[in-house]
Amino acid sequence: MVWMGHSRGGDYVNWILRQQNLVEQASPEGYGPVQGLILMAPSVFSPDTLPAVDLPMAVILPACDSDVILLDGQRYFESARFDPARTQPVTSVYLEGGNHENINRGLLPGTILAGRPDCAAGAALTPEAQQDFMA
Repeated sequence: MVWMGHSRGGDYVNWILRQQNLVEQASPEGYGPVQGLILMAPSVFSPDTLPAVDLPMAVILPACDSDVILLDGQRYFESARFDPARTQPVTSVYLEGGNHENINRGLLPGTILAGRPDCAAGAALTPEAQQDFMA
């Protein structure tokens, strides 16, 4: 089982896994232990979020993120990279033309970032292209 979280959801899945110790054991519902984590445009909202859990993890950072503008999710990658006890791989993907809102169909189309020609309409990924990448 792999857990995924978008925006604050990325923040919370990492926190839940640490707080509930679901890295080592099955969930209360009887599902097997979590085997990986995908954080999509994650925020670092809670001070208790970090460090990143020691699971195979991918962090997706949309280059044109209009919500988590400073790409705070990179902190998950950095906390994992500098953890001397870490045993599992971690990767960070900088998604050119990607937008915060275009990750899923439940949000309105993304805002164009002012002053960023690489994020202007026609240059940025369409919602469909970004969702295809995520799939």
